[in-house]
Amino acid sequence: MKKIFLLSGCVLLAANAYAQSPIQEGDLDFIIKPIGENAVGLRYATSDQLAVYGVLDTLFLQNDDMKDYDTSTDRYEAHSKSRDPNLALRAGLQYFFMEGAYVSGSAGFYSRTDATDFETGASEETTTFTLYGIIDLGFEHELSERVAIHAEYGLEIGNPKFESVEKDATGDQTDGYQTDRLYMDSNFTFGLSYTLN
Repeated sequence: MKKIFLLSGCVLLAANAYAQSPIQEGDLDFIIKPIGENAVGLRYATSDQLAVYGVLDTLFLQNDDMKDYDTSTDRYEAHSKSRDPNLALRAGLQYFFMEGAYVSGSAGFYSRTDATDFETGASEETTTFTLYGIIDLGFEHELSERVAIHAEYGLEIGNPKFESVEKDATGDQTDGYQTDRLYMDSNFTFGLSYTLN
């Protein structure tokens, strides 16, 4: 039994020694991370060990036209309009230091605005702007010539700044607050890559 395990181990080591790198110089890959830290983007291999990439973490836009029911007219009358755009982009470097194992680092920003304009002329707006970075330690494995899977564990550090402002119909500020925060968060991500060229 020990001989079978020893032989199996030798076969795996030999196969690993001759395995190709998950990336090859000049590769352009479409990457998607559906589990964990969700993202989609492109990766370009500058060598067999180093790649640059850019990902879109968040893209969301919602516009609401809100109306209240008026019993005097038996109709819905305009109350307010709100908008909620969100955007998060990141760029980074990925370095393969062993067969399939890599470390990567990226930096980006996240922007969000929650704004409501009332029919009276008053308004409320909360804005968030975050600079953040992620360091990942992961492993990538080829399933075919074009498709690979990867799993990574990452540490995210960010500095979101919040501001909320309320204004009256004349445009004068009536209330508000500001918050400057620092956070640290860890995550596990599973994803896929597909070589386009």
